[in-house]
Amino acid sequence: RMLLQPLVRGGQSGVRNAKIAYEKFLSWQWEDLVQLHSSSASKHVSYGSEEARKAAALRLVRCGELSRASKVLISSGLAESSADTTSKLASKHPARATAIDGD
Repeated sequence: RMLLQPLVRGGQSGVRNAKIAYEKFLSWQWEDLVQLHSSSASKHVSYGSEEARKAAALRLVRCGELSRASKVLISSGLAESSADTTSKLASKHPARATAIDGD
């Protein structure tokens, strides 16, 4: 599965990284392969402005990643960490009233 997931979007670096991953797989270098994949795993990105969001979407469209581009444009992002956010989450996910067997 790790061989099929892209390490870097587009261009020659994507091809180069795919070849490196394939070579690590063939030579049984499992730990290196996992490290290579985890170091390139996508992280949550916060866009500072509407212009930055549009630029990111355009980059994704140029790479042929239309679904991701549309998600960047329509996503409202993560909520700020605050007491208000915490209380809203707690009200949506109340504690269980009765214990389940095994608790």
